Amino acid sequence: MTSDDRLKKVLAQFEFEPTPTQAGETAGSRSAEGREFGEEMRKLLARPGFVIETAVAKSSDGRRLDGNASERVSYKMLRFKRHPLNRNRTLVVALNVAFEKYDNPQLGELREQAAFLNGLDLRGQILLLSRKEHYEYYLRDISGEET
Repeated sequence: MTSDDRLKKVLAQFEFEPTPTQAGETAGSRSAEGREFGEEMRKLLARPGFVIETAVAKSSDGRRLDGNASERVSYKMLRFKRHPLNRNRTLVVALNVAFEKYDNPQLGELREQAAFLNGLDLRGQILLLSRKEHYEYYLRDISGEET
């Protein structure tokens, strides 16, 4: 797969938003759509020494994020940083477009948390991909390693 093909596939996945659900239904990363998003992103973003985690958010009203997707991302970052076997690895948290598209005051806090955790210990770095530009930069870096 060429780097342009990979970029197109990643950005198509990034633009994915789950269908709105009713109260009590499985949604986000736990839904079948969310699991497919995670599997595909892990394949497309994979590289040695990197752990790929995904998070899917949605908005039922078209204004604000539903549920606790930001809290789940926060927990994933903390759990990764605390695990001693992750000292020589990098966590890549791949988010879908909904985190940026809808009102989400916690996104800035997630960025601050990742920066704070990275500053505490330089081992086991965390990358938060939440914008198209973040994915483009990450993939340019991968294609540089492959040549």
